[in-house]
Amino acid sequence: TEYLVQEFGVSRETVSALFFFSLAGSSVYLQLIGRVVDRIGTRATVKLGLLPFCLSLIVMSQSRNFYLTCLCYVGMRTLGPETLAFSAMVTVNRWFRKLRGRAAAGLQIALAL
Repeated sequence: TEYLVQEFGVSRETVSALFFFSLAGSSVYLQLIGRVVDRIGTRATVKLGLLPFCLSLIVMSQSRNFYLTCLCYVGMRTLGPETLAFSAMVTVNRWFRKLRGRAAAGLQIALAL
């Protein structure tokens, strides 16, 4: 947060709004990812999201414009952690019939680390 405030000269409220809108956008995006996972599977979904995720990381690292940084952050957030965590949860739920709750809890602990 401090880096964005100092680098771009924006307020903390603006950075907080960026974080809010990226979280809200990812919640809408996850509905689309759910449909994609059901149609083409988790492995293909992760492969499909990997290239745009990497591109958003590269562009964000070279960005000198706050709006481009915002766009890349939203892309990075939705295509990276959200897609991977969702795909992992779907995979765990498909693999485990018995002890599904325990396996899902283990995955959540692993994702938190």
